[in-house]
Amino acid sequence: MLDFMLITNSKNPFNILLCLMMLLISVNHCYGQKSEELQNIQTSKDQSYREIHGYITNANLPLVNVNISANGTDRGAKTDSKGFYTIKAKEGEVLLFTYIGMQSVEVIIEDVTEVLNIKMRIKENSLGEVIVKANRKQKAGFTEMGKPKNITK
Repeated sequence: MLDFMLITNSKNPFNILLCLMMLLISVNHCYGQKSEELQNIQTSKDQSYREIHGYITNANLPLVNVNISANGTDRGAKTDSKGFYTIKAKEGEVLLFTYIGMQSVEVIIEDVTEVLNIKMRIKENSLGEVIVKANRKQKAGFTEMGKPKNITK
C-alpha cells in the first residue's frame, strides 16, 4: 500500500498511468469472480431453456418480420430477411407464430425440438387486415377558395 501511495504522489504521468492500471486490474479481479458466480447461478436456472431455430416460409419464399412469441412470457423474436429466427423456449411451452394475412401457427415445444421450420398458409377472408389508400383526382382548372379578404397593416 505504501508503494501505491508513493506512485500516486508522483507527478510523473507514467507513474499515474501505472497506478490507474493497477487499480483497474484489482477491481476487475474482484468483480470478475462475482460475475462468474452469477453466471453459474444463471446457467443452472436456464438449463431447461433451449435454443429453438428455423425458417418460416410461404410457398417456399421466406417471410420477413414474422412475430414469434412464447405464450405467457415476454420472450419473443422476429424473422430476418431470410426468414430465419432464434428463440429460447422450455419443454411444454407454446410458441405462437403470427403474420398479417397468414393463419397463426401454435407449436408445443417437446424435449427433442431444436430445429422448427414453419410453412404458413394464407388466411381466408382476411379483408379486415387490408389497408386501402384512396387518392383524389381533380380536374385541371380553378378551385373555389372563398372570397379574398382585405389585409391591413
